[in-house]
Amino acid sequence: YEDASFWRLRNVSVAFDFARAFKLKAFTKLQLVLSGRNLITITNYTGMDPETSSGTSNSAWDRGVDHNTIPNTRAYTVGLNFGF
Repeated sequence: YEDASFWRLRNVSVAFDFARAFKLKAFTKLQLVLSGRNLITITNYTGMDPETSSGTSNSAWDRGVDHNTIPNTRAYTVGLNFGF
């Protein structure tokens, strides 16, 4: 057993509205949106992910065991919102 405490930056989104900033008459909204998921994880846990999976069963023998399942993935997203 080991300490699996962690701190994680789960979701961040930032948007910039070009129509508002530059007073564009053709658009009521022209936003660029940047998002990130699972950007930073701070932990001393030695496994792949401190949010360990205990498998498919909820057995007392299997609880808290790290089965090296696929860790939470890091993702980046870019979006464009516009309105007339």
